[in-house]
Amino acid sequence: MMYKIPVDNFIFDLDGTLVDSIGDIAYSLQIAYQNLGLIYNPDLLVIGPPLEDIIEILTPSVSEKQKQNIIAEFRKHYSHSDFSRTIPYQGVVEVLKTLQSQGKRLFIATNKPKNGSKMLLNALDLNYFEFVGTPDYIEGQLMTKTEVIKYIVANYHLDPNKTLMVGDTHPDIIAGKNNQLLTLAFTGGYGEKEKIALEEPILSIHEFKEILNKTK
Repeated sequence: MMYKIPVDNFIFDLDGTLVDSIGDIAYSLQIAYQNLGLIYNPDLLVIGPPLEDIIEILTPSVSEKQKQNIIAEFRKHYSHSDFSRTIPYQGVVEVLKTLQSQGKRLFIATNKPKNGSKMLLNALDLNYFEFVGTPDYIEGQLMTKTEVIKYIVANYHLDPNKTLMVGDTHPDIIAGKNNQLLTLAFTGGYGEKEKIALEEPILSIHEFKEILNKTK
């Protein structure tokens, strides 16, 4: 019989964990660079880090002003997206509905800004969450993922020993551990498996629905 970890609260990363969003992000980046007459190597695109970090990976030589212009152009286009290129990973809706029916508390901690996160979740009808934590949730302040999770745990009075951080990249696992949470790696997303393994998450899954087999 498989041993299940007791979990009352789930904190999910968004891009690469709940949804495959590379299509819409890549398209909006393409438009942003084109509008500014800039070029980049699309093979270098990674999903998960904050947008500023993604741009530095794609075009490390751009000036700070150019980077801010790219961000502005990206957000202008992305904010009008219909998210037709973004889809939930297989099993996500089933798992969220099941966890909700079991009385589990569900949260999101993402590097995606508040407006983009809200629009995406509404467009895909993924409104299962008690709170969506974003870097810009507190006006005038930018939080790291570790800080976003800390905010969720503190303000919603979560027991770290019964709270599971679910993410697809090693920074997700690190952020969870920084808050003394249980951690689960979803290896079906964008993260590098070798880097994830080095952080030694307590659980690891490749199919999203496996969450139901590993927690109770």
